[in-house]
Amino acid sequence: MERFEEWIRFVFDHPAASTLDPATRDWYWDADDEIERWTDQPTLTVQWMTRLFEHPESLAPFSRDQVAQGICLLVGEASPGTFAGELLNADIELALRLGCVRAIPSFFANYVALKCVKPTLVRSAGTDALEWACFMWWDIWPTRHYRMAQPSTDIIAAALLDAMAAIGALRSTACAESALHGLGHWYSRRSNYSRRALEIIDALLQRADGWSPELMEYARAARRGRPDSYGSTNL
Repeated sequence: MERFEEWIRFVFDHPAASTLDPATRDWYWDADDEIERWTDQPTLTVQWMTRLFEHPESLAPFSRDQVAQGICLLVGEASPGTFAGELLNADIELALRLGCVRAIPSFFANYVALKCVKPTLVRSAGTDALEWACFMWWDIWPTRHYRMAQPSTDIIAAALLDAMAAIGALRSTACAESALHGLGHWYSRRSNYSRRALEIIDALLQRADGWSPELMEYARAARRGRPDSYGSTNL
């Protein structure tokens, strides 16, 4: 318990970089030694991420900006850490990695859907750092690892697509938009996973009761493989 709580503080308990001051940057870009110490046991990293996704109440002490910054560290492929990338680490038991992926929809249902509640698209005006980080979740996900040839790659990829399908089905604009964003990118890559991504988008559209016209249009943009072509951003 104590070790997990220390890890949570390490990831999230930092002043957030200012989005208004380009001279500031996220703390973790200058923390290579600390990150290396906290990622030297990859199995623990996956277990801690799973626990966080299953118990997002761990984030209660932190501000929205701090949580946004921590999310970018955990799931961003450009971040200096090796967190989400460990899900493609063949040295870690596959069941543990799949358990982590399958916990992501729980995080969206029990945290994102409750914290990101504005009815308009995240890509519209008035978006804050947390909304933006959750929208970008699947865009910044470490997909470069899918080019690694290993037996578990397709299994993890299928689980990630299932996670996006579950998130997209939540009655939350922010969750649906995040899932569609990711699915649109997976479809646009014209990879082995494109057909499945398109099938999920079509299934979500068929069950899109209550979606706003803007969200429907965004889903159609994602279906064309152009999830970044619709709407505008303010960050």
